[in-house]
Amino acid sequence: TRPPMKEVELKQVFSVKKDLNGAGNVLFAWHPDGSYLACAGSSRIVNISNRQGQPVAEIPLTGVPLALDWDKDGEVLAVLQRDSGVVPLWDANKHKVSNLDTNMKDLTFLKWSLTGPQLAIGNQKGNLLLYNKRTLKKVPILGKHVKRITCGAWNADNKLALASEDKQVTISSGDDGDTITQTMLKSEPTQMRFSATKTDRLDSGRVDDGEKTVVAAVMNRKTLLLYDIEDPSNPIELAFQSKYGTIVSYRWFQTVHLLIGFETGFMVVVSTNPSEVGEEKVSIKAHQGRLVDLAFAPAINRVATCTSRDIMICDLVTNNWSEIHREYAKVPGETGDLTGLGWTADGTMLTVTADSGNLYCFLASLPCLSATCGGRYANLSSLQEISVQAVPGSLQAPHLVQLPLSVKISLEPTLLALGPEHVAIGMNNILVFHSLRSLQAVLEREYPGSVDKACLNASHAAVLSEGTVHVHPLPLPDGTEPPGRAGSFPDGDDRDVTDVALTADLLIYARRRGTVHFFAMQDWSAVCEYRHREAVIGVFPNELGTRVALVDAANGVCVYNPVKEEAIPVPEAPGGGSVTAVLWDVADRGVLATYDRRSFEAYIYSQGSMAGDAVGHIASLAVNSVANPVVLHAGQVVFQNTTGAMQTATLPSHDRVVAEGGMPAHAMSKEALQSAVEQNLRLHRFAEALDVAQHLDSRAVLAKIAEAALRALEVHLALRVYRQLGEVAMVMTISRIAQLEDTSLLAAHVAMAFGDYAKAQDLFLASSRPRGALEMRRNLLHWEEALQLAGTLAPEEVPAISRELAAQLEVRGDYQGALAMYDRARTGDPGHALDRQSQAGTARCLLRVGEVPRGVQLARESGDPSLCRDCAVILEEMKQRQDAALLYEKANLPDRAAAIYIKLKNWAAAGALMNQITSPKLQLEYARAKESDGKFEEAARAYEAAKDMDSVVRLLLERLNQPDRAFQLVRESKSSEGAKMVSRFCQERQDWRTAIEFLILSKAAEEAFELATSHDEMPTFTAALSKGGSPVQYQAVASYYELKGEFGRSGDFWLEAKDYPRALRLYLKCGEKEIDRAIEVVGKARTEQLTHALIDFLMGETDGVPKDPNYIFRLYMALGKYTEAGDTAVIIARQEQELGNYRVAHQILFDTHRELKAHNIQVPQALSQNLMLLHSYVIVKMLIKLNDHLSGARMLIRVAKNISKFPSHVVPILTTTVIECHRSNLRKSAFEYACTLMRPEHRPQVDQRYFKKIEHIVRKPDRTEEEETTSPSPYDPSTMVEDTQLECPTTRNVIPYCIATGRHIVLHDLCVCPSCGFPATYSYFCRVIDQMDDHACPMCSQPVSLASVRKFDEEEAAAWLKKYRERVKDKDGKD
Repeated sequence: TRPPMKEVELKQVFSVKKDLNGAGNVLFAWHPDGSYLACAGSSRIVNISNRQGQPVAEIPLTGVPLALDWDKDGEVLAVLQRDSGVVPLWDANKHKVSNLDTNMKDLTFLKWSLTGPQLAIGNQKGNLLLYNKRTLKKVPILGKHVKRITCGAWNADNKLALASEDKQVTISSGDDGDTITQTMLKSEPTQMRFSATKTDRLDSGRVDDGEKTVVAAVMNRKTLLLYDIEDPSNPIELAFQSKYGTIVSYRWFQTVHLLIGFETGFMVVVSTNPSEVGEEKVSIKAHQGRLVDLAFAPAINRVATCTSRDIMICDLVTNNWSEIHREYAKVPGETGDLTGLGWTADGTMLTVTADSGNLYCFLASLPCLSATCGGRYANLSSLQEISVQAVPGSLQAPHLVQLPLSVKISLEPTLLALGPEHVAIGMNNILVFHSLRSLQAVLEREYPGSVDKACLNASHAAVLSEGTVHVHPLPLPDGTEPPGRAGSFPDGDDRDVTDVALTADLLIYARRRGTVHFFAMQDWSAVCEYRHREAVIGVFPNELGTRVALVDAANGVCVYNPVKEEAIPVPEAPGGGSVTAVLWDVADRGVLATYDRRSFEAYIYSQGSMAGDAVGHIASLAVNSVANPVVLHAGQVVFQNTTGAMQTATLPSHDRVVAEGGMPAHAMSKEALQSAVEQNLRLHRFAEALDVAQHLDSRAVLAKIAEAALRALEVHLALRVYRQLGEVAMVMTISRIAQLEDTSLLAAHVAMAFGDYAKAQDLFLASSRPRGALEMRRNLLHWEEALQLAGTLAPEEVPAISRELAAQLEVRGDYQGALAMYDRARTGDPGHALDRQSQAGTARCLLRVGEVPRGVQLARESGDPSLCRDCAVILEEMKQRQDAALLYEKANLPDRAAAIYIKLKNWAAAGALMNQITSPKLQLEYARAKESDGKFEEAARAYEAAKDMDSVVRLLLERLNQPDRAFQLVRESKSSEGAKMVSRFCQERQDWRTAIEFLILSKAAEEAFELATSHDEMPTFTAALSKGGSPVQYQAVASYYELKGEFGRSGDFWLEAKDYPRALRLYLKCGEKEIDRAIEVVGKARTEQLTHALIDFLMGETDGVPKDPNYIFRLYMALGKYTEAGDTAVIIARQEQELGNYRVAHQILFDTHRELKAHNIQVPQALSQNLMLLHSYVIVKMLIKLNDHLSGARMLIRVAKNISKFPSHVVPILTTTVIECHRSNLRKSAFEYACTLMRPEHRPQVDQRYFKKIEHIVRKPDRTEEEETTSPSPYDPSTMVEDTQLECPTTRNVIPYCIATGRHIVLHDLCVCPSCGFPATYSYFCRVIDQMDDHACPMCSQPVSLASVRKFDEEEAAAWLKKYRERVKDKDGKD
């Protein structure tokens, strides 16, 4: 894409026409400060004009001018002319010309030094002349080169580089011309320039060494040579693309860049940085035609190029090469070809020459002038107008002139100052003051010398002129004479003021000697004076003058507080550049920014914090093209760029704060909120940080805010945050100190809370309560520091602190120091606790330093068991065992004393203590000693006390002949070694059973087995082995019994060995006697082969004799086949039921039901139905016994309806049914079943006792019968169901029955049996348990305590019914 470009019209300031210059090329040179322009052409006259184009002087020449050059101070203009050895010198101060006779012919080169008073002149023969304008001394150097000197350059070290047609480069000293180095090149160099020349003039104090040593030159118009005068043997030659063509001109740009113009119209920027030397940064096709010249203005980073017709102007921005905006212009009315370009030093004027002899000066940019006053600033908006406006976002005071406004001016200023009511412009030694209300000039004043700086407040002006400050009043708004006083500072003849500032009340000025003076304007008296270690060159107060930033000659910056009369150093900026300005934020108290020509460095000045007054670095902002820093407001820097325009940039320390101010916090991202909190904390805006943090919901952020606020002594805000965090300890701490008015005391407590104890001590000592430092050190156990403090703050505390310090020194091992402190801690009162503690410490330390007798004596005299113990430990470490044992006894530590006595073989002393000894080790040592003495009974007791049962057993068997006691000890202790000893003892006495028992106990099972086999004591062996044997051992026993034909016992041990096939085979050999064990084997093995083998046996396949079906049921249960077991149980129960064994059948079904339920398996409906029917019959006798004949009759009716399932007792059951129904007035039912009994097949079997009665019921029938009572269905409470009906008519669900009555359950009176879990009616179940003799459950026959029966509430009953419903559903989801 083509770079942005536009056509512009240059504003011509003046021109010098060809009638003055003559036709042809024109030479020109601007004065260093842009006040004069010298030009010359073929007319052989040098025309000197001022900045407005007005003629100042003419210098006639004898020859055609070849070069014009101003010295570094702008005092002298030198002119080189052809065919003349005389160099005219024009004095800019006196406006006079003098001639310098060089005594040389054919002059070819002329150049003033950048830093010295020397002028270098070269000629055709290679000779050189150095002229010193101060001493007027001429130093000729013949033969510097052998051919014509063509070009040269000075550097900041006042060294001169010269190039010649002899292809050599010489580096010479500027003082005497001596050659330093001389280098031969391959071709003739031209256009020689040193790096970082800034219009070929440098401030040597502010240029790096590398910038002074590298010189560049054009070679053959195609390449550039980089030549380091410190390393002349390694030059670098830069070649360029062929499309660029030949080099027309070049300039150094920002030290490490070269700006090169090529004949084809290209402009290229190349890096000379060692890491990227020769790398093209940007290449611009500036012109379509042939490029004629190139000029660069370093002050504003602006470059101009031209062809014969067009001029191109652009700004170079190194941080964005792609955005280089170009402007094109023509010279109106010029018919000739353009030949040259040049800038003034400040970049405001662009000069253009043409071969017609015309010279034009255009205004390229306004002079960079600006001034500030509080939140308002002024800048030069045109050459005839000043704009005054307020900083965006600032509040304008109502009593001041409202902004913005413009002030018309009559002269082009070089200086600008702004006050609350006036704006001043100046040039040279004149200041013109304009009223901001009338916008008219109200005062014009001349000063004794040129004005360097002016400052205004509402009533006075302070003007710095050549080292003196002139203070005078300003006219009132109505133009009347001011009432204020006037004067000059300092008093006397000294003129050494370096900078001045003026606030509403104070005049502040600095002097070269390093003093800064504060002068009260209202009282017209000196306030204070500060003496700095270096000369102060910059004074920058805040708006009120309560804080002043000072910049010294060593580039140090500090903030001076005139109230406390102390200076706080400002940390050196990361860039390390020279500070030229300091801005105080007019809206954010304490924020200031320095500017060092490279970047703004932001700082925060904090006072009244825990750390005291301090300045901390908070941000850096690199900004290009800054001409004047103007004002800082709420983190936004307003500055004037190099084009004169005003720009605003936000400091990185405020970017999130500014964004937060313009955006609702809830709309910001989490990262933005966190950044805003961090910035607010760095700016000490704690309340704002807390407001933002409320949207983060982060305890860590709140804790950080609380800590930062507390460190800044913002205790009330910190207290608020800690309360929000729930930090009780911190809330209590801050609440105790929040009301302290002494800042140092408050800061001390805060420092202590954060663990900065050294800082806390200093703050306590500086506060109104210095004793707090001592209390803090005591609480922290910092006894050395506490003792030092106590000596001056609290002498009465010295003994107690000395005692604590002594204890600390004793722990560290400094016993001599501890002795001295213990001695110092004595009060002279033996009964005082300190004296007793000191005595104890002295005793311990005396022992440590070798004074044993004194130490032991003190310990024994004290009578303190604790001290005796401590001293005994020390003596034991020192091998003083006898004394240690005595002190252990004193300390009531018999174990420790006895241990020492035993080591010393003092058995008598040890024996006296053994009754008090609890240590097994000591008892063991004592026991061995007693055994060696032959006192076996005492030794046995000691061994037993030492828990050495093996030794006790040994003595009981071998020495004391107490085998029974030995046997008992081994059985209790399970000692393997003791068991071996007992086994050997028993074998010697042929007590085989006991020997086998203890062999097993001693883990000698094989030996025990052999002994059992040989002496036929296998039962003893197996009993001792119990369940702790191994498979191999069980196999051996099984084989033993199998050989003896005891198949059942052999099978038992094959089962223990988990050899299930052999165990089953042997069990089956025993027939039905071991079927239960066979079932157990198959249940454990669970293999198809063994299962089929057992089933074949049970079915009679092996011996032709079918076995009891109960075995099949038990087999299924053992195998976990509960469904098959359930089906089998039903069959078995039916068989038992048919045989009349109703209790047996009931028990089988109940057991099966319980097992299936326990394994969470569906209970078959047939099983549940048969169990219900059998249970109904079983409980009849219980109901009759309870005199509940009606319930018994109802149960008998239920059984009678299924009488076919009771074939063995049809007639007795029906007889009982008839009798109980008749007794319960169920006459209809009684008649019905009486008729059944009178049938021929049943009639003969009716008991004669009831025959006539039954016959009478049949002959005289009474069919009256009351309806059966009803109750709500548990599933549908709105439906009433007969009490004995077990199916809900609406839901068709099976209703659970009560195990006590046989009726269906009701939810409002429900419980379950604690043993079997079957449901029951709570009231009736309790009656059964209470009145029946066995107090047992009718279903499971287990005893039940009334206290264990609990009635369900409605929710529990409903939940139980729901589980029951889910449990009784069949696979199809039906009941």
